[in-house]
Amino acid sequence: MTVFKKFIPWSIVLLLFFFMQSLNQTLNKPKFNIDRSEAAINFNSYFLKVFSFGNKRFYSSILWTHTLLSGDIAHYKDNNLSSWMFLRFEAITDLDPGFRQAYFYGGQYLSIIKDDVFGAESIFLKGLKEYPNDFWLLYHAAFNYYFEINDRVKGLAYFKKLKSHPENLKHAPGLSSLVATMMARSGELAAAIKMLQIAFDGTKDGILKSRFNYLLKSAIIQQDLLCLNESLDKCHQLDPYQKSYVKQDGLFISQSKWRKFDPRPKKRVRKKQTQFLK
Repeated sequence: MTVFKKFIPWSIVLLLFFFMQSLNQTLNKPKFNIDRSEAAINFNSYFLKVFSFGNKRFYSSILWTHTLLSGDIAHYKDNNLSSWMFLRFEAITDLDPGFRQAYFYGGQYLSIIKDDVFGAESIFLKGLKEYPNDFWLLYHAAFNYYFEINDRVKGLAYFKKLKSHPENLKHAPGLSSLVATMMARSGELAAAIKMLQIAFDGTKDGILKSRFNYLLKSAIIQQDLLCLNESLDKCHQLDPYQKSYVKQDGLFISQSKWRKFDPRPKKRVRKKQTQFLK
């Protein structure tokens, strides 16, 4: 009897446990989606420098690793230099101005993944102060100006610098003719395809490479559709995903997902910059 009495409380606990487990699995719980920009913690660069006690590179590396692990792919909709990832890259490069990867990958991530083109501009320019002759920083700054911000003047100015760069023949042997094409403001879609191919070949980061690949294939699809719909010669019948182009309402379309590349979009306008502490 005594043993039975001791067993009853444990039986009740076990029954309650299984009941709660069953309830937890059957109930539809509300989903909470918190914007990463709201949840992210950004740091005042001045205090980071003071309280790093001389270990700036150590703390910048920790911030860099955490940022990469926490990074999201949601587009930043404002143009005011206040995205959480931009502020994080700012803090990292303030702590360690010689951190080339933060400029190289940070700028590309902001431009290509986050669509924070002005944040990317700021990071690239900051990096070029430290590495003024870095081929890839110059290249991606030029790409960001010309194809993302749509500032043709600044974009061409940076591309012209690359024409005489000692690493030009190694990384982009056809750059001179591409720049000439862009200066003529014709055939920019073909130039964009070659530029995207160079960018794709020049990065090892998986996320960036995937994004460049998508943009590259999108530009190829758009070029193919222009060819098919204008009844030109030697048009491709398959898109880069090996799917056939099909006719719909009298026009050829792609069965694959792609993003239209506008060779002459309106220039983006930056909003008034939000003030924030460094």
